[in-house]
Amino acid sequence: MMLQINFAVTAPMNLRSQMINLLKSMNIWLRQAPLCHSIPERCFVYKNRHLPICARCTGILFGGISSLIFFNIFNLNFSFQTSFVLAVPMIIDGGLQYLNYIISNNNRRFLTGLFCGIATIIFSQNMTLLLLRFTNI
Repeated sequence: MMLQINFAVTAPMNLRSQMINLLKSMNIWLRQAPLCHSIPERCFVYKNRHLPICARCTGILFGGISSLIFFNIFNLNFSFQTSFVLAVPMIIDGGLQYLNYIISNNNRRFLTGLFCGIATIIFSQNMTLLLLRFTNI
């Protein structure tokens, strides 16, 4: 499925309706993508509507995007160990929930997802630097 974005700005109301259509099509795309289970009980609710992705995936996306921006603005670098330490809470929470030892809530899912999103960016930055060092680019 391909997502097309067409912006022909003719009037502010037209732009508003185009943005609404874009968000609706993104909602449909996210719900159909095999990225997230989108179980309604595990999704945040906004204005009596469930978001298209679960709380943990929301945290991963928010953590990844915000840390990517934040790390590049302030030129921050962290070690591989930091990425693994930040990923451990999500692994523990998701694993214990999968094994039915605990029942997690959306706030915990979001927080552990946030840490894992940050860890993903740290890991990706370190791998990129490592590959650039070995390829001498």
